[in-house]
Amino acid sequence: ENIESLRMSVSSEAFLVFQRTAQGMVGSLPVKTFDIRVGTDVSGMEQLLYSSMVTGYVVRNAEFRMKMNEKVREGAAQVFTSVNPDGKGSASNSSLLRPIHAVGAGSLRWSRV
Repeated sequence: ENIESLRMSVSSEAFLVFQRTAQGMVGSLPVKTFDIRVGTDVSGMEQLLYSSMVTGYVVRNAEFRMKMNEKVREGAAQVFTSVNPDGKGSASNSSLLRPIHAVGAGSLRWSRV
């Protein structure tokens, strides 16, 4: 039940990274083939849970940063395309922009030459 709620709250990629990390901490022998029993004391379980929480936060933060970088790149591509339709991001001689008049406090309006 807890794993399903975790799975629903993050992307499938983030869940797989976390799952692989957790398996690496505990062990990844196949349950169908081996009867696996893990024994520990309270301190060991606390450390395992703490490590799992930190790993989850790190994975979620990395996923967030990746999504933000994608959005910034998408936005930059749209800006460059609006300046120059070929998408290269630089104005060619035929599409130079020049200010035509002031619009407000320190802002200019641009027009193609």
